[in-house]
Amino acid sequence: MRKFLGWSFALIVVLGAFAAALLSASVYTYHALTGETLIAELRFDQTGERAYLAHLRTGDRCEERALPVFGDQWHVDAEFLK
Repeated sequence: MRKFLGWSFALIVVLGAFAAALLSASVYTYHALTGETLIAELRFDQTGERAYLAHLRTGDRCEERALPVFGDQWHVDAEFLK
């Protein structure tokens, strides 16, 4: 009986260590996926009634591009992988 209790306790300890390892791996993976990086910067200057000049920088703060925008017929669309 004492041998059975010894093996049961050892099995519980091993399974507990395995569960802790799985939990820590899950937390590490989640932490790696939640990191955020700036991918674009967009600002607007009004140039007239319902006319704007959009200033766009993408990537690692590369060259700024100026794009004319008229009215409210625009949208920003982005796709990214995590």
